[in-house]
Amino acid sequence: MTDQEYKELLIKMVSISDHHEKEEVISLLKICNFTFKKTGEFSGKVWNQRKKEICLSIIPDKFVQLKSHSVYIEGLCHEIYPVSDEYMLSKVNLKPGPLADYENVSQEVQFENIQKKLLMK
Repeated sequence: MTDQEYKELLIKMVSISDHHEKEEVISLLKICNFTFKKTGEFSGKVWNQRKKEICLSIIPDKFVQLKSHSVYIEGLCHEIYPVSDEYMLSKVNLKPGPLADYENVSQEVQFENIQKKLLMK
């Protein structure tokens, strides 16, 4: 699972939850950068399984707001992390950082009346 796919899944899970401030959490997650860091540290749970950390960074102006939802977000991150013999999610870090590199842009393709438009040119 890529960082972007994980981010989208986390947002989806918040959107279907009954969390009382889910709209605020969703708006914060949309502007977060998500990065995974593989560590050399063994988990001690499964033979040869190592720990992996996830970092959610957000612009400093929104950091305190994100931090107020840290318990909820960390719980969801652990819940949706895909189980693997190779890695386990050990830690969720929230940090201030730059604005997300990518935007939530729709890539839906519209083909309505395309033939007419092409023939007119």
